[in-house]
Amino acid sequence: MNAKITPGARYGSLTVLRRMPPGTNAKAVVWVCRCDCGKETRVLAHNLHHDTRSCGCETRKRQAEAKIRRHDKTGQRFGRLVVLSHAGIYVSPKGARMSKWKCRCDCGKITNVLGNFLISKKTRSCGCYNRDQVSLTHSGANNVNWKGGISKLGLERDCHTRKYREWRRGVFERHGKQCVVCGSQKNIRTHHLNSWEDHEEQRFDVSNGMPICESCHQIFHSAKWYGYRQNTKEQFEEFYTFMRGGGIMALTA
Repeated sequence: MNAKITPGARYGSLTVLRRMPPGTNAKAVVWVCRCDCGKETRVLAHNLHHDTRSCGCETRKRQAEAKIRRHDKTGQRFGRLVVLSHAGIYVSPKGARMSKWKCRCDCGKITNVLGNFLISKKTRSCGCYNRDQVSLTHSGANNVNWKGGISKLGLERDCHTRKYREWRRGVFERHGKQCVVCGSQKNIRTHHLNSWEDHEEQRFDVSNGMPICESCHQIFHSAKWYGYRQNTKEQFEEFYTFMRGGGIMALTA
């Protein structure tokens, strides 16, 4: 014999709240119950005694789990992403339910991605792919500051290192802090005789540097003279000879 239903009784995920007033069918006893998911639902007393144990959310949950098992993506690769495990269900503002998948990107980052985005190829990385593409389109010869082998911005980053500052100081101690071309003491820079980008082994060689003012430096690297590609010590000697007369050898002795 079925036990009597009372408010507060539990049936699976349902908690009985109250009995509904009799309707047109006086034999049908209906109870208002609250499901553990928070939803209130009306259930026939007969069904409570037999098979109704939730508002329907448990059934939907089981169906979703079965669907996940049928469409398991664990171990599959999507672009730079490899699926590690299921990461739960995302419910959209409109009520659509979509699986989330925990993925490891080739860069090492872990991220959760909607299954639809993986299948449609909308998401192929943790975001690093887009960053890499932006970097490629703004680096090297594509950079507006390109100087043939290294961009101006890249050179400025190296110029802030301790090693570069020590090299610059050594050049000034060797030749003085004034332009060797015009004698100016304003806006003095350190110029690499053999270019920074093409002679990596000489980048911090004090004998490969000369103090030169900003104006003379701009003239030397202008399109009318030598530009920024494959500059050499011989070019600077030619420039010095033209601007002042005499050779550079005495300066480097």
